[in-house]
Amino acid sequence: MSDFKELEQKVIEWAKDRDLYRLSTDVTRWEKCFEEFEEFEEAAWPIDFDDRDMEEVKIEAGDVLVTIINILHPYGLTMTECLEAAYLKIKDRTGRMVNGSYVKEEDL
Repeated sequence: MSDFKELEQKVIEWAKDRDLYRLSTDVTRWEKCFEEFEEFEEAAWPIDFDDRDMEEVKIEAGDVLVTIINILHPYGLTMTECLEAAYLKIKDRTGRMVNGSYVKEEDL
């Protein structure tokens, strides 16, 4: 289909066409994100691929991404640049898995 940046721009245009940025607030955009994350969790948790509708998981995960794009856009940020910033922060990080979670070296 499209690359991520192109899809991100399509989401922004979709939101602008519906006056989302003017008629919503930071609070309502965050509330929508939490709502979509709960729907994603319901679709994907617990992870048991034999019993999951992976199309539903994909759609619900995408809905979370849409809401994050809509939170970031009013700040002039894109998901791509935020992901890049996070990667640059973690790329040289060292640590290890502890009880199923990655713990960075300085927190061990």
